[in-house]
Amino acid sequence: MRPTKSNDVSRVRAVLTLLDAGLRTMPVYSAGQSMHEQGMEKVRLGFAGLWERLSGLPLTVTEYGLQWEADDVLPVDEEHAGLAWALCEAGIRFLAFSPGVEEGEVGTFLAAIHRARSLTHEDLDDLQTLLWTADFQYIRWKSSQGESAIRQATPAARPAAEAVRPTPSVTGPKAEEVRRRVEEEVDTGAGIPSIVDLESYESTLYFLDTTEIRYLKEEVEREYAQDLGRNVLSLLFDAFELQMDPEVRSEIISILTDLLPQLLISGDFRSVAYLLSEARLILKRAPEIDSDHLTQLNQLTGALSAPGAVTQLMHALDQAGVEPSEEELEEVLRELRPEGFANTLKWIRRLAEPDARDLLARAVGRVVEARPGMIMTALDSEEDVVIIEALRIIEERGLSGLNEQLEGLADHDEVRIRSALVPALLRVPTAPGLRVLVSLLRDSDADIRIAAVQGLSAHAYLGALEVIEAVVLDREGALDLTEQRAFFEAYGSIAGESAVPTLKTLIFGGGLGRGRGDSDTRACATLALGRVGTRSARLILQKVTEDRDVVVRTAAARALRQEVA
Repeated sequence: MRPTKSNDVSRVRAVLTLLDAGLRTMPVYSAGQSMHEQGMEKVRLGFAGLWERLSGLPLTVTEYGLQWEADDVLPVDEEHAGLAWALCEAGIRFLAFSPGVEEGEVGTFLAAIHRARSLTHEDLDDLQTLLWTADFQYIRWKSSQGESAIRQATPAARPAAEAVRPTPSVTGPKAEEVRRRVEEEVDTGAGIPSIVDLESYESTLYFLDTTEIRYLKEEVEREYAQDLGRNVLSLLFDAFELQMDPEVRSEIISILTDLLPQLLISGDFRSVAYLLSEARLILKRAPEIDSDHLTQLNQLTGALSAPGAVTQLMHALDQAGVEPSEEELEEVLRELRPEGFANTLKWIRRLAEPDARDLLARAVGRVVEARPGMIMTALDSEEDVVIIEALRIIEERGLSGLNEQLEGLADHDEVRIRSALVPALLRVPTAPGLRVLVSLLRDSDADIRIAAVQGLSAHAYLGALEVIEAVVLDREGALDLTEQRAFFEAYGSIAGESAVPTLKTLIFGGGLGRGRGDSDTRACATLALGRVGTRSARLILQKVTEDRDVVVRTAAARALRQEVA
């Protein structure tokens, strides 16, 4: 899968930082030394890794540094005369690297900049001249005067500074005369056929007005914005609808059948969704479809929902060179049949790329919100992971109207499914759902019992009072302290003032202390009084703060603080 834009910027910044570091080490380590070679190897590896994600690296040179796609990737370092500063100082405003630059030209490029930094005003050469002379194949640049490193003509296109050098065969007074004449030609622009004077041409007749330029721009943008894959599919479906010849229609179906896996492999999710939706709609539009073609089209629309096709779809998403948009993926998922859609749920946690997992989760959630019925098949799946993911989506999206399917999961053998069922039922509480939670109070797993009783307590569901009270009064129960406290607090929240006499007896006991609980039971009953919150409960709590048992006293102080909060 294609990395995100932020990752691309980070990689570009890292490569340019290595390049800048290589330039800084050149005054210290000469070519051939191990430190220099190690630095250049890092630069080469950096560019090689970059080409796995980018087809080129165009950079804009500004007074602030190098920019890539409007992001600052290397600031100007005037103090150390770094790469960005050297390019800006030389008047270069655009620089582009292409795959292959790491094989040798990047070293020549740095050497040219290093050499240019030692030049003086008396030297004929400058950085632009050195870059021209290097004749790069994988590096392009442009200066502020519009000069470009893309050579289009003959050796006459070399810089003027190189052209004024006399040939070695001319010496003495003859050489001085030749030098004088060439310098005069350079100053006037004469004798250099590569320098084109635009003012010598009458260009007004060929200029376009503003309206024409805008029209051409809009047409070019419209042409590049066209979805060619979709256009081809539209032509095929139009031909199927208009052509009545059975052989022609069979050929078109065969082409569409072959196209589907190719579109999946290429990651063209929009075209996949369009192919399936049009294949489904053509059944209603096309006249006189015979039974064979009807069967073939039905097989085509259901092909993507097969387990193998869903697997291929998910691999295409995980390894897509160009990440589809959420809308494109949603269009594909909408075309899946319920059983195919259910199979996609298990891939939300399996995809290797985090971006792909998040994208799939969002698209699945949006499909389920629009069509809640799609989740019902997942709840009846034979795969535990599909059911668990479906329950997570129900909880996350707050889906309702699924009580019948959810009730059947309360007796499921898998603990993870029953555990995921509790928050799903509590997300949109209904009377049937709360009744299911009451049944889970007797579940074999303690964590499920605790989650269920806490949920029922939060909603003060009276229907659970009988079961909760029985647990509270069961002196032979083998509950741990966490579960015991959860049930007691739920009892106080749901029963309210009616629970005060029972809780008081458990704390202080009846006559001669009969009915008094142990230390943990008394502490739990004290916390339950705090959940009651009435005046009579508060008076009892104030009295308990003087109890001899430190555990009970601490519970009373905590209950009073919770009341105040």
